[in-house]
Amino acid sequence: MLEGRAWHSPYPPLHSLIGYFSIDGRGQLDALGLAALQSELQAIPSVDLVYPETDLRAAAPVTPGNETMYPQAYHGHFHGSFEGINAVAPTVWGLYDGSGVGFVDLEAGWNLNHVDLPQPPPPVFNSNVATAASHGTAVLGIVVGQDNSKGIVGIAPGAKVRKLASHIQAPAPPNDMSKWEIAPAILDSLSPG
Repeated sequence: MLEGRAWHSPYPPLHSLIGYFSIDGRGQLDALGLAALQSELQAIPSVDLVYPETDLRAAAPVTPGNETMYPQAYHGHFHGSFEGINAVAPTVWGLYDGSGVGFVDLEAGWNLNHVDLPQPPPPVFNSNVATAASHGTAVLGIVVGQDNSKGIVGIAPGAKVRKLASHIQAPAPPNDMSKWEIAPAILDSLSPG
């Protein structure tokens, strides 16, 4: 209903969510059969993109016993209320560690040398504003804090941080957070890489 209204608005969508399909070939297709099906579907002119989803069930176990689940004082981030992501870390750990998942963080700044963040640092779009580093680093720690026997561990330490997208215009004067570019930061995060 909402998408139908959008099609007839001055700003029709570029793609339709109605055209998104999922085919579960588990137990029916081997790797060659899956590749053949993917090629056949991609050859259909009206099909934009066909891709196999990553099987996330083969994750290495996370060992949080020697680290604190971040953030220690703010476990509300993991609750299902308006403030959280509805993932109870001890329930998730041991089943999934985030391997095969790409993660993009849209903030204003990060401490890219933090001991618990993945190395080497991913590319940053726009300016990495030093005065915003505490918040950006904390967000990354909540999600991808490394399982490295130091400090904290995040909810999905095996996820790959693809990009850090700052919404602060580049080049910006040091610590100037007045020039916001949220839409370009989101668009950049959607680009390959």
